[in-house]
Amino acid sequence: MTGIIKQVIKNIRGNAIPGLLLFLLVYSCDDSQFISITNEVPLISLQDPYRTLPAYKFTVSTNTLKLIYEKNGVQDPDSFIKYPVSFHRLVYTTTYKGEQINASGAIVIPICPHIAPGIVSFQHGTMFADIDAPSNAVSDELPFFNEYVLFIPDYIGYGVSKDIVHPYYIYQTSATAVIDFIKAGKKYLDDNHVLYNPDKLFLSGHSEGGYVTVAVQKELETNPVDGLKVTASAPSAGPYDVEFVGKLIFQNNTYPSPSYLLLILTAYNDYYNWQRPVTDFFQKPYSLFAKSLLNGNLNEDEINQELTTNLTLLIDSTFLNNYRDDGETEFKQMLVLNSVYNWATKTPTRFYHGTSDNLVPFEVSQKTYESFISNGSDTAIVKLVPMPGIGHDYIPAYKQILEWFKTFN
Repeated sequence: MTGIIKQVIKNIRGNAIPGLLLFLLVYSCDDSQFISITNEVPLISLQDPYRTLPAYKFTVSTNTLKLIYEKNGVQDPDSFIKYPVSFHRLVYTTTYKGEQINASGAIVIPICPHIAPGIVSFQHGTMFADIDAPSNAVSDELPFFNEYVLFIPDYIGYGVSKDIVHPYYIYQTSATAVIDFIKAGKKYLDDNHVLYNPDKLFLSGHSEGGYVTVAVQKELETNPVDGLKVTASAPSAGPYDVEFVGKLIFQNNTYPSPSYLLLILTAYNDYYNWQRPVTDFFQKPYSLFAKSLLNGNLNEDEINQELTTNLTLLIDSTFLNNYRDDGETEFKQMLVLNSVYNWATKTPTRFYHGTSDNLVPFEVSQKTYESFISNGSDTAIVKLVPMPGIGHDYIPAYKQILEWFKTFN
């Protein structure tokens, strides 16, 4: 996705795009505000107190943020945007299969906030193209939660770790990579004397990001980390019970985004070292090129165009029949192992989900909510928020999540 932020980067690098007009803003932290200049200019370079920090990339003006919000369908974007932001790319160490590796992510810092902002760790949804990794800053969906310091981990398999097959819906490594990023991000803020509130840590994420959000939440409650107590968590449309989602998908003969199936089958085969041939999962002609579609150059839509939504033509018939019956036990066991629905949280949590979601059915969040309550979570702090008529879309939940987070300030 080549969005407005990518245009800003190109401008800053000197490859100006004609017609891109942004308001020049003058930095003044003394009175905690930016002063607008009435003249429009073809290129901006905001004065930024964080410009000298290591990993600094660029600054985004409030005007550009407004354009990004509007492009993403956010109504009344002015009500969500208070500050220009400073964008930073952070490389850190985490653990993968028992070994230390480098991973990466983005940090978005509000400039001259009126109060010390809390942190929101936002876990992105499923992605395929390396260029869409948050730390690459080419997506026009990144800078939400404008009044917070925003942490956006790439996950393993993207950014500097793009040579690793992304461990899709694998609990431990998903949680660990994000927790290590939050640790590294807080150290980055502390080392560089960035203003923030260390006692306010919020989690949110959509689709895969919803799953990862709950995985991080579970891991931090199971194995607490000093300084990383979660204030509130707002996952959206996540497949928290991965095995249940698998049943819902494979009981039908069609699925609208076959790229997801390609990624999870490839990821589990790689992570657990099953070494099964592609023909175990996919029929010809798709088995001849399916794995090559995950080369990091194609996005979800481009991969889907190369596959078929008809599972009886895409998936190997033996695999499909065995999965629908009592077979494929090892794969099913791993899906159960990596599910994150069957426990009880003590953290204020709201599950957001569109009731018309055809990729991750609403029933998954409903089942997860009911599981949390039956396992002992307090109904006063754990809520299910259905969004009638909404599909697999994060934007309708965003305003509600932001307003809820503000109640903890």
